[in-house]
Amino acid sequence: MSHTTYHQYKLDIKVPLKESFKTKRSKLDLNKGEKVYYIGKHLNGPKFGSLGTVKNTLSNLAIIDLGANGTWKIPYFYLQSLNNLKL
Repeated sequence: MSHTTYHQYKLDIKVPLKESFKTKRSKLDLNKGEKVYYIGKHLNGPKFGSLGTVKNTLSNLAIIDLGANGTWKIPYFYLQSLNNLKL
């Protein structure tokens, strides 16, 4: 019977905190008629990067007209306003 000794080494690694992409947004950030990008990724959802127009705002969702991709109820954290983009 053999005895194996294990040593645990401590690595001093600093891991930066990741910012959540699901930032808290409210309906005050978007206005009816405003242009937005869809930045979500869902199997049966609209295509990432789809351009749309805000039709209505709800407490946690916005109703977005994505043209040929249809009209969707989308949570605010999956939307990026074109007004807030720094080009």
